[in-house]
Amino acid sequence: MTNNLPPGLTAKTSEVFASYLETAPRSRASLERAVKAHLTEVNLASETNELLDLSTARKLAQGLLGLLERSQDEHLPLVQGAVLYFVEDDDAESDFDSAVGFDDDVEVFNAVCRHLGLAELVVNV
Repeated sequence: MTNNLPPGLTAKTSEVFASYLETAPRSRASLERAVKAHLTEVNLASETNELLDLSTARKLAQGLLGLLERSQDEHLPLVQGAVLYFVEDDDAESDFDSAVGFDDDVEVFNAVCRHLGLAELVVNV
């Protein structure tokens, strides 16, 4: 599956992203719920954790919802990988333990967007 990775990923993010591509397919609705639930979790955690980059998390969530809406069915595995990378904390940089915790998530999201020809969805931080 590694040969299907979008260009622009570091070695560390590639490894984690590739593992998410191997997971069972989920519906768009399920992925949308996961994005919204994770953003709610981040919002709540930000009340007591000043390290969280809430602004970037919100941009990512909005971007992922747009990507889910606009992507073709054949690209859903890559989109699912980007969603799982956002909602799972087991990635290159912990979302909750660092001020740059979402930077790797942005890297993955932006690489997927560019690879799918949806560069207008790219998140700038």
